[in-house]
Amino acid sequence: MRQQRPADVIEAVQYVTGYDPRNKTRSYEVIAARRLAVEMLRQICDLSYKSCARVLGFDHTTIMHHARGTVDTRLAKAVAERVNETLELEDAARNSRLAEARLWTGTGEWA
Repeated sequence: MRQQRPADVIEAVQYVTGYDPRNKTRSYEVIAARRLAVEMLRQICDLSYKSCARVLGFDHTTIMHHARGTVDTRLAKAVAERVNETLELEDAARNSRLAEARLWTGTGEWA
């Protein structure tokens, strides 16, 4: 299973909230999505504030400000589940392609 990428987390946050956390507007919904993205990038990908800022396209002090806010735990759980589902689907597809390649090269049998 591959390591989670920041792009996976951003996509999951956008899917769950309906807002792009990289958007520069200051609406409450976008700020909440950005706050959720910062929290999940720090938890799932173990990124620093500076790395989160680079991923989201903001200054690191802005990201630190967002990190002080509260995050809805239900949304955080939904983002984590979405990232895990994405990884599991990619792994299943890769394993399927490997099995088919082994069959065609004669190095494996049908599973």
